[in-house]
Amino acid sequence: MSIADIALARTLRLIAAAIAIIVAVSLPLGYWLVVYSFAAEAAANDAAALAELVTQRINADPELWRFEIPRLDAIVAARTGTGGLPEKHFILDERGAVLVQDGENLSRPILTRSAPLLDSGTVVGRFVTSRSLVPLLQDTALVALFGLVLALAVYISLSLLPLRALTRVLGALRQERERLRAIVDHAVEGIITFDLQGKLQSLNPAAERMFDYGSAEVLGRSAGDLLPEIDLAGAGLPDGKSYLGKLETLGRRKDGTDFPIELALSQAMLEGKPHLIAIAHDITVRKQAEQALRDSAEELRLFADNVPAMTVSYDENLHCRFANKAFAEFFGFTVENILGKHLREVAGEDAYREIEGHSIKVLQGHPVTYQRTRKLANGESRYLEVKVLPHTGDQGRVLGLFAVIIDITEHKLAEERIWRVAHQDSLTGLPNRMLFNDRLDQAISLAKRDSRQFALLYLDLDRFKPVNDSLGHTAGDELLQAVAVRIRQQVRESDTVARVGGDEFTVILPDIAKREEAETVAKKIIAAVAAPFQLGSRTQSVGIGTSIGIALYPTDARDTDALVKAADAAMYRAKQVGSSYRFFAA
Repeated sequence: MSIADIALARTLRLIAAAIAIIVAVSLPLGYWLVVYSFAAEAAANDAAALAELVTQRINADPELWRFEIPRLDAIVAARTGTGGLPEKHFILDERGAVLVQDGENLSRPILTRSAPLLDSGTVVGRFVTSRSLVPLLQDTALVALFGLVLALAVYISLSLLPLRALTRVLGALRQERERLRAIVDHAVEGIITFDLQGKLQSLNPAAERMFDYGSAEVLGRSAGDLLPEIDLAGAGLPDGKSYLGKLETLGRRKDGTDFPIELALSQAMLEGKPHLIAIAHDITVRKQAEQALRDSAEELRLFADNVPAMTVSYDENLHCRFANKAFAEFFGFTVENILGKHLREVAGEDAYREIEGHSIKVLQGHPVTYQRTRKLANGESRYLEVKVLPHTGDQGRVLGLFAVIIDITEHKLAEERIWRVAHQDSLTGLPNRMLFNDRLDQAISLAKRDSRQFALLYLDLDRFKPVNDSLGHTAGDELLQAVAVRIRQQVRESDTVARVGGDEFTVILPDIAKREEAETVAKKIIAAVAAPFQLGSRTQSVGIGTSIGIALYPTDARDTDALVKAADAAMYRAKQVGSSYRFFAA
């Protein structure tokens, strides 16, 4: 155990002794004060009560009360022994002469309390109660004995048990010190300690390797030998607090070569004295990377101006600070005159209103990607894909935004062509069977959700084959195109008309209140198709008809395939009649 540990143990014993003395003294003293106050209060109350009885006697017979000794004796005797202590009572006249007394002789010390006897407000005597305090002293002595025993127990507890705990704590502290020493010795960062005069005290192994010094070599040397650009003398004092924190500076090796380091300085107590602790990180590689980045800035500019994508950077106030040539020219500017212009001025008022929300989101730190169209001055519309990223600083603060814009017009047009090929009938421009099935699925989902009904009409042209065979396929195609136009004219914009086969068409009538509405549409279509068709340059008109089958959801079927089969079956029944319509559920 060290000298400091022995001194601490002695201090603990002194504290334990002081607490034990306090316990030994305060316990009987406190007991005495409490019981004495209760006894004094009880004596005063008895004196006042008996004085009140005697006063009543005085008021009954003001002249003779002092001669009524038997009555006074009775009053006194009635109260004797009520205080729990040996007691004695006196009735004195105004001159202090004893008129009546009762009780045993008391051992000292004695507690005495009195109350005045009044005759019409005039004091004509006193009632005195005296009680011996010997029993209280005896009880207090017992309490004092208990206090001594308790004080001894307290002393033993506070002097021995803390010492055991202290031994455990000191052992834990030694282990912690060894653990911290191991951490310092194996840290990858250099750790250097200085006194407040800037004198070197120690280096950890990483710092020894970094500066090529041993700890013994630098002990007592100036910090300037390792850190030539800063003066650490007094850095821990109030006037030198500007050094405390993190900074970049140069380190100097033993051979005199300098290298960049990042230094974190803090003040701490070591062995009871204030010291400065510096954590050094060799940033040579980072500085080389930064220099390489600066060296490539011009190359990056050249690259940005020669890529097909448009790139632009705005500050946090949405003023342009960089734009490549493609971006500037697309929006009608030059690389030079677009700088500093606000996004509103570059994009235009209408476009700015559309993209303002995206810009605000990016400035809050969230990247966004979206597509929009841009109408050029020549009236041409271009499709653009815009990816916008926040530009953040070292502290994570958003300093602006960076956008990459790609013209995807050709890609969009190709997508639209592919979609039309996949979903539209190439002859009539109507939805094909694939798109029809998708629309029918949607109609079923909506009707199921809203508990509504809708109708599906299945059409097959009558007498189309003879026309196609006699006039040729070109005429047949023209006829199908004309039929598609007439059917489309008989329904609402929200209705779907599709060509699902050679001369077969379907119509989806969503949200009908009753079957008569579907019947009305069927009649209009039959009448429209029955009207003569004039094909191309032919003078002779062509007449055909159509048969229509009608199925209702959910009355006739509840899924796509079943509903189509129901409408198809109804159409075949209508075809047996010719140019008519039939409901699946007649």
